[in-house]
Amino acid sequence: AAPTRAPAPAPQPELTTLTVDKGASSVAYHVVHKMHKVDGVCRAVEGRARILAKRQVQVAVRVKVETFDSGNSNRDAHMKEVLEAARFPYVELKAVGELGETTPPRSPVDRLFKAELLFHGIKQYLDLPVHLTYEPDGRIRAVAELRFIWDDKAYHIGASVGLTTVAADGTRADELLSQ
Repeated sequence: AAPTRAPAPAPQPELTTLTVDKGASSVAYHVVHKMHKVDGVCRAVEGRARILAKRQVQVAVRVKVETFDSGNSNRDAHMKEVLEAARFPYVELKAVGELGETTPPRSPVDRLFKAELLFHGIKQYLDLPVHLTYEPDGRIRAVAELRFIWDDKAYHIGASVGLTTVAADGTRADELLSQ
């Protein structure tokens, strides 16, 4: 009898890389101080996402602490001093989750991602609810709000991130998601 060969491994699907659409993304913060409330925003969001096999997605997003703006330069300077912006220049978030359906849904979907937040040099692990919307132009909008404790105080950060496809062949995100 002829020797049998093990079947060849199935080809691995190529990764799809998405990048943050800087014109459509922001990260906001809300701080309650004993004398006042402060809201600030950063529009200089950096990041990428990779869509893997089985509709898994990995996301890495960061913002420079120096770029947050509350509209009040004194409060911004104090916030940067408290957060030691020179020593800890970035707030970073890495998350993993599932996109779900095999094609972009017509309506928004909610997913729960496992996330790692790096804030002031400290890593925290969180469950991160994410609201995903697949836009007609192929972009994916991810909206998330996270609450965490730092220095015995509760903090709230909201993010609205637009992701757009980075593909050498010009393929759009909605086409890649339907594969």
